[in-house]
Amino acid sequence: PASIQDAGHTEVAPGTTTVLAIGPARSRDVDRVTGHLRPLPDRARQLERENEKLRARAERLQKELDASKRRQRQIAQQLVRIGRHVM
Repeated sequence: PASIQDAGHTEVAPGTTTVLAIGPARSRDVDRVTGHLRPLPDRARQLERENEKLRARAERLQKELDASKRRQRQIAQQLVRIGRHVM
């Protein structure tokens, strides 16, 4: 029988056996043995979703910052104009 040893780049320690082959057999026979098992969550997909959310938030914050800077420049220009009229 062949086994696959994990390289340790993910959640399991290096050298951990991570694959088990069952069969050949009919699906219902395999399901009797493995039907209660669930695969591990796809950590890479979770991180991708989280990264997309963070990117979207960073873009929103950057737009808010840019708008705030524009408004601040407008106010500064208005104050300069007001100062010229006062003198």
